[in-house]
Amino acid sequence: MERLLELLPTKPQPLAVRYGVSALLIACSLVVFAAMEAQSGFICLYILPAIFAAGVMFDRGSAFVATGLAVGGVLWLLRLQLSPALALPLVLFTFVSLAFATVAELLRNGMEKVVASERSKTLLLQEVAHRTKNNLAMLSAMVRLQSRTLGQEASNALDRTSQQAAWLW
Repeated sequence: MERLLELLPTKPQPLAVRYGVSALLIACSLVVFAAMEAQSGFICLYILPAIFAAGVMFDRGSAFVATGLAVGGVLWLLRLQLSPALALPLVLFTFVSLAFATVAELLRNGMEKVVASERSKTLLLQEVAHRTKNNLAMLSAMVRLQSRTLGQEASNALDRTSQQAAWLW
């Protein structure tokens, strides 16, 4: 998931870039739509991935603009001859597209939160490991200091303990 997030823009893009890329995605989708519409009739579902991509890459506003461009493009491709039979599918397409736009933004926000949480967890684990090593080093030093004041046998035992503790870190 982190790799996918790395592919997306990290900072908010200028309005012209967001809406320009969204318009380009819709234009490509409308070309596919025009080809498929000639084959099978009214099929707006080929445009939904472009709207979703605009929402994930930028924000909900870009996806809303993409939805408006898609509806306008479909109407233009149909030569503004909106029959009552096509009105309901176009309205439903608009609502589904707006839902896709909202879900896409929620997905991106969720991915950003997960990645930030993962980075925070990694940093905390590194800090805990570092502190543990410091504590072991301090204990080893204290054992070595204690070994200087005791007899030879106790001193040797504490030195061995200190050396074994050094192996742990």
